[in-house]
Amino acid sequence: MPPAYPLSTIDSKSKGGQKLAVKGKNPFQLDMTDPTGEFQEFLMGEVRYASLVKSFPDEAKKLHTQLEKEYKERYETYKEMAGGE
Repeated sequence: MPPAYPLSTIDSKSKGGQKLAVKGKNPFQLDMTDPTGEFQEFLMGEVRYASLVKSFPDEAKKLHTQLEKEYKERYETYKEMAGGE
């Protein structure tokens, strides 16, 4: 699904991102494509998350579900900020 952190930039080639803003464009750019794959599968590829499942399976399930929900919400917010859907 994700890279762990959505990649974005603010046009900082001129003071305060004004280069794009002066042209009437959004200086915030989301520099990644939509995530693909399963989020939980991605988490299990990360040692820190996989080890949590081994040590505390019930708690890990709750936390991973919450993490997936929050990631999707954050990504949608970034898309809106960048002028996407």
